[in-house]
Parts: sequence; structure tokens; C-alpha cells
Amino acid sequence: MAKQDPIARFIPPLFVPLLAAVAMYYVVLFTPRSLYDGDTFWQVATGVKMLQQHTIFRADPFSYTMPGHPWHTHEWLSEIFFGLAYNAGGWSAVVMLAGLTTALAAFIMGRWMARFVPPLTTFATLAFAFYALSPSTLVRPHLLALPILAFWTVSLLKAREENRAPSWWLLPLMTLWANMHGGYIFGLALIGPFALEALVTAPREKWIDVIWRWGLFGVLALGAALLTPHGIDGLIFPFKVATMKSLKDIVEWKAADFSRVSPLEEGIMAVLAVCFIRGVKIPWLRTLVLLGLLAMALQHIRHVIVLAVVAPLLLAKPMGEALEPEHEPHFERFARQTLIVALAALIGLTAARFVFPLVRKDDIHSPVSAFASVPPQIRATRAFNSYALGGYLIFKGVPVFIDGRADMYGDDFTAQYLKIARSTDPAVVGAALKKWNIGWVILEPDTAMIKAMEKMPGWKKTHADKAAVVFLPTNQVASTSLPPSTTR
Repeated sequence: MAKQDPIARFIPPLFVPLLAAVAMYYVVLFTPRSLYDGDTFWQVATGVKMLQQHTIFRADPFSYTMPGHPWHTHEWLSEIFFGLAYNAGGWSAVVMLAGLTTALAAFIMGRWMARFVPPLTTFATLAFAFYALSPSTLVRPHLLALPILAFWTVSLLKAREENRAPSWWLLPLMTLWANMHGGYIFGLALIGPFALEALVTAPREKWIDVIWRWGLFGVLALGAALLTPHGIDGLIFPFKVATMKSLKDIVEWKAADFSRVSPLEEGIMAVLAVCFIRGVKIPWLRTLVLLGLLAMALQHIRHVIVLAVVAPLLLAKPMGEALEPEHEPHFERFARQTLIVALAALIGLTAARFVFPLVRKDDIHSPVSAFASVPPQIRATRAFNSYALGGYLIFKGVPVFIDGRADMYGDDFTAQYLKIARSTDPAVVGAALKKWNIGWVILEPDTAMIKAMEKMPGWKKTHADKAAVVFLPTNQVASTSLPPSTTR
């Protein structure tokens, strides 16, 4: 009989994957930071509006600077899901949806890893993986697509393990993925290395068969990815976004910053330590995949989430062979009891979230009090807003100057916005306000433009807090303040 980690005797194999799922559900459901992204507002608003109008938007319905401009709604299905959740139960239902998909991704990852490594190692690896992606644990479409990324990768690994081509049942999953999030490009890209690995490890007489089976799957997967409202344009779109000049000014597209300790840095150091100390041997093609994912994560922090999901799955078997080569999990042991406990925990957390419903309050992307301070008749006029506050204004039904859809606004317009927002010259700012016939201004507290506004005659700062600063024309300033409001 194979030797087994003593601790594994007392921990059901499904315990750690289910514990990871419940933990991630809790994090998304109850951690305020999961909603610290202004794009969530316009994505929910988009879903609600598409449901109301029974259409998929192809042109901008939200700004006064780009009205009717072509808009590639590449995440339209995720936005529909968000809209359905919001209509059903407000923000509590929105975070519940994102929490469930994140929990499912954690379970898929843990279930695969538990096949090769003992419980404590699985738990530690999952903890580091989700700690590394914690800055990306935001209620956005990528969380809804997270289990697809995990399942797709596991399915390719299983195909290689069983020395066969991937199942054609993955093709509808690719279509679903392509309509939910642009990350499906990574799914298509992963086919290549696994197909090449299958080829180089197969006997020469089977090369034709390998090329035929993996090649056919690759072609069909590409065809499945084209089954979107945007067709071939949807396939080209992610590459267009990746070449935008303004990406360097968008937080999620910035390079990793190692000037201070970060979850990504700690995760990389932990993995390297284990690999060096225990002599983990990784097949060369999978090593290249890992290096490629690491390079992407270092170049753009939004890609950290791909590295954090795929890397543990690729490393699971090599780590198991190095740490405990005779590990044999028996998933049927206490499976029913473990599932019942996990289900009870999920139900309990869900009930707690709805008993204490989520109410949006002031934060860096949710200027509730600042918006409430603006009289309704002034809100109806054009607002100049910070990039990060555009989502909230869209959610409140206010046409915006700019918002998080940088791909729609393009490099030139984004550069115009940045020139205004970063200027401390009243002449530059005044000319822009006149050009766009601006009726009020709402800015993030650290925006350089505030200094210019404070010097401009005819404008008065009427509200300032940690979320936003508001300026109104002096001849429009209301004599009485409005009561604060909240967002359901």
C-alpha cells in the first residue's frame, strides 16, 4: 500500500477544495474591496439597460462626448448576468453571483491539485494563488469567467494525462467564454503548447493522428470563439485593446510594481523556494507556458489573475511528484458529509448577506454623498468627471464625459481628457469647460485639475470628501444642502 501523509488520514480529500470555495465566497461576499472598481457600476447599468431594451448595444448610450459612437460590447453576456442579478436582489445578488463563480473556480483548482499533493500543500498553494490575485478580486466579468478558465485548463491537462485530444464538449464552453470575457484568447492560446507536447511525446508513427486530432480541436475551438454578436471583430478586439497607447494610464494595465512588497512578489518567491528546495521538475513546454504567463503578469497587472489560476494547475503534478510521489487521494471518503457541510456554509453566508443587504456607501469609486450634494436641476446639465467616477454617474443615469470604456473612447480622446484632468492651469481647464458646455464638475480628490478649479472665477467648491470633490457654477449654487442618499 502506498505511503500517505499522516495528516491526510484525518482530512477528507474534498475538504480543502470545498474550504477554498467557501473562503473565496466569503471574501467576495463580505469584503468591501470586491466592489472597489468604478467599472462595476457601468457594467451593471449596461446589463439592466440591455434587458430593458431587449438588445445588445453596438453604440454608446451613456456619454455626451461619444453619443452613438461604435462600442464593442465584448462582455455583453456577463453584463446581462449582472443585470439579472441586480434586478433580482440589488447589490447583494450581484456580489453573490460573482462570489459563486469565484468559489467554483477555487473548487475546480483545489479538486485538481488534491489528486497530486496532500491537503496541507493544496491549501498552501491555493492560499498563495488567491492571495496573489486578491487585487483582482473585483466584481467584474473576469470573475464570472474564472471557473471557465480553470475548467478549460484542467480539461487540457486531463487530455494530455490520458494521451488523447480534448473533448468536443469543451467547444460550447468556448462559445460561452467568448461572449463573457476577452480572456477566452488565453484559452485558445493554451491549445498550442499542449498540442505540441502531445506531438513531441508521441511515437513518430502517431504524429499524423496527433496533428489531426489536436489540429481539428483547435480549428473547431476557434470557430466556437467566433460565435458571438461581433464575429471576427470579436477575435481581433483583444489585440486592438492590447496595443492602445493609453493603457499605461489605466491602473489595471500598468506593469507590476516591485518597489514595495506585493502579493504577486510573495507568491513568486514562495513557488521558487519550493521548486528549488524540493527539486520540482517541470516539463520544458509547460515551463515555457509558465514563463510566458509570468511575463504577461509582470507587463500588465490585469494578467496576474491568469497566472494565479493556471500556474497552480500546471505545477500540481510536478509538485506532487517531488513532495509525495505516492499520494493517493480517495475522494469518495466522507464526500457526502463534506459536501453537506460546505453547502450549509454557502447557504448560511448567502442568508447573512441578504439579512444584512449590501448598500453602496462612499468609497473611492462610489461618490454617494458628493453626487447627492448636487441639485437635480444641475445634474441634468453636462458634467466633467474623473475617469474612475464615470461608472457611478452612468449608474445614476447621468451622461458622462468619460468612463472606464477606454477602448471605445480611444487614445486621442483619452489623451484630451488626461490633458484637462492633469492641468493646474485655469486657462486650459476653462477653455475645456467652455468647449464642452460643462454645467458641473466632479473629480477624484487627488486630481490636479482641482487646483485650477479653485482659482477659476465663476466656480465654487461645494463638496469635498474622501470620494470626490464637486464644483458648481457660483450662480447655480443652491442655498440649501440636499440630504445624503445611498445606492441600492
